[in-house]
Amino acid sequence: MSDCGLGGQIPNSLFNLTSLLHLDLSYNYLSAHIPAWFENVTGRLLSLDLSWNQNLGGDISFIGQRKSSLSLTRIVLSGTASKGRIPSAIWNISCLEHLRLSDTRIEGEIPASIGNLSSLQSLDLSDTRIEGGIPSAIGNALSLESLHLSYTGIEGEIPSAIGNALSLERLHLSYTGIEGEIPSAIGNVSSLKSLYLYDISIEGEFPVSILNLSKLVELDLSYNMITGVIPASLDSLSSLVSLDLNANELNGTIPSTISNLVNLRSLLLHSNSLSGLISLSVFDNLTSLDRLYLSYNQLTVNIDSTWIPQFKLSDLALGSCNLDRIPSFLVTQYGLEYLDLSANSIQTNIPSWIWSLPSLSNLNLSCNQLTGSLPSRQTLPMYFDYLDLHNNSLEGSLHLPLAGAYLLDLSMNQFNGSIPSHIGAYLENAMFLSLSRNNLSGAIPDSICTPYLQVLDLSKNTLSSVIPLHLTRNCSSLSVLDLAENHLEGKLPAEWGNITKIHTLKLNGNHLRGVIPSSISEGRSLQVLDLGNNDLEGTLPQWIGKLSQLHVLVLRSNHFHGSIPRQVIGLPNLQILDLSGNHLSGAIPSNLTNLLAIVNASQNNSNHLEDVRYTNKITISWKGWEVEFVKVLFILKCNLKLSGIPFTNISFCNNSSGYGNCTSIERIGEAKNSDGEMIGWAVGLGLSYGMGFFIVIGVLTLNKRVRKRAFDFYDVVILAIDGCIRG
Repeated sequence: MSDCGLGGQIPNSLFNLTSLLHLDLSYNYLSAHIPAWFENVTGRLLSLDLSWNQNLGGDISFIGQRKSSLSLTRIVLSGTASKGRIPSAIWNISCLEHLRLSDTRIEGEIPASIGNLSSLQSLDLSDTRIEGGIPSAIGNALSLESLHLSYTGIEGEIPSAIGNALSLERLHLSYTGIEGEIPSAIGNVSSLKSLYLYDISIEGEFPVSILNLSKLVELDLSYNMITGVIPASLDSLSSLVSLDLNANELNGTIPSTISNLVNLRSLLLHSNSLSGLISLSVFDNLTSLDRLYLSYNQLTVNIDSTWIPQFKLSDLALGSCNLDRIPSFLVTQYGLEYLDLSANSIQTNIPSWIWSLPSLSNLNLSCNQLTGSLPSRQTLPMYFDYLDLHNNSLEGSLHLPLAGAYLLDLSMNQFNGSIPSHIGAYLENAMFLSLSRNNLSGAIPDSICTPYLQVLDLSKNTLSSVIPLHLTRNCSSLSVLDLAENHLEGKLPAEWGNITKIHTLKLNGNHLRGVIPSSISEGRSLQVLDLGNNDLEGTLPQWIGKLSQLHVLVLRSNHFHGSIPRQVIGLPNLQILDLSGNHLSGAIPSNLTNLLAIVNASQNNSNHLEDVRYTNKITISWKGWEVEFVKVLFILKCNLKLSGIPFTNISFCNNSSGYGNCTSIERIGEAKNSDGEMIGWAVGLGLSYGMGFFIVIGVLTLNKRVRKRAFDFYDVVILAIDGCIRG
């Protein structure tokens, strides 16, 4: 009765089936409290599968304690609302063969008594709240074929006893607290076919014991700290179909013996320190190759202009591979879906045939020297998921794919003209849009506000007119809005209906006037607020103190007057505060020393230029995945000794008193004029060196959980905030 669209309660009539041995109600819409339902089960039930009924749940402590559960050989509750600790009695069901509780809220540890389950063939506790270590007794589970503990709180080292589990075929421990080296005993598990140890803390050189696993089909050791070279004897893994070693610390060359892995379909080696010259023709024997990732090493990839491979790729990543042209063989890759040629030295127009590849949906040509213009809208593909052309020399008018991409980055080019008034028609699916650092002019069209848009960056253009009300009223999903360094004018919109979701709001470097509207006080998620270098006026509102998540507050170079409210200084997470270049007056708030987020006693003895890094994150949903945008702020810091308290990110320079001697100071109390009133000092910006401070915002990454499934992409948006420069 699996996947039959069943809903509601489990019918009582099932309990009359006293001869029932196997019950499978998985993938339905049932709702019930499992323990209460299980009370009524009679007979000798052998197999129970209630998985993927999301409203079916309850405490599972009954399992192993009720007579009706002692005969079970198969218990599958994955994807239900089950919770509670795994009952110790469950490890005493001697006939148990399959226990699958993944994607639930169960807790507890794996006890040593697991070694008593001589019949246990599969254990899946992935994506649960279990913790503790893997007991050495796991080696006594001689029938165990599948062990899935990924995405849990499991920690410690992989026990050497795992080498005694000679029936093991699948070992998945990814995204846990596992650390240390892979035990050499794993080479004894000759039956192993699938080994997933990605995104943990594995270290040491490539474990040569793995080379004994001749039946291994899938090997994923990515996102670890594995060092050394890729062994030339890797071809002993003759059954290998998928090899993922990306994001480690591997060096040396790619061994030519990889070409002997004739079953290989996926080869992912990007983000290491591999070096040397490699010709793609070395992979000619790999006729089944489907995915090839070599990006972001120190490789020089050579591709003969006449070479046509035997394989047909769906994914190709050759970012930062010293290419000087777009490989011509790609015209034959009709199944290509993902192409990354970023960070090379390609100096040409984008060839027209790229837009004709029928399956291409993810294209990254960023950070090259591409010239020319985008083709007409009729020539562009109907659909794109991801298009990144940032940091090139493309020019002309904006042309977008007809159906719009989920992520679209055309920043740091030379596009000109206005943003099309009907741009929203091409952004119906867009979640990320960056057109920053171009030569775009005119007004921001109302249609740019689309339902799913979460990141909008139009900074560093020459856009004019006012901020459209649609942008502040109706963009209900917006998390990042950057309109900095344009020619926008008029008052800040009084209505900010979407402010509750915005994390980053940057409007600096425009001609905005008036007061800061009180509606921004509802921005309880705001982490970055930059309204500097405008013509704003009035007093600093006390309600800024309500923005408890604020890390960065920049109001510099406006016309604010009056004193600094204590509420501003009381922000618990504030790390960057710049109020310089205004007409502020009054005493320095006495609670300044309570800015705990700015004080870092571990940096007391700093006497050289260094980076202070603050990470600001937002998460968006993209095609069913959670995508994390990590905005990393780098703040230059120099020699300052402030009685043992290095305040590194405050600037009140150049306010109304004209107190201009902004040099290093010895203690907070001395940073005032003879009347003890006027604010005119800066702390922690290295001002005795005549330096400002700079912030870099916007390294775009994926969170650990999804970066395995999504393609790699990133974006850098630079915001420079001039400090108080004094000779």
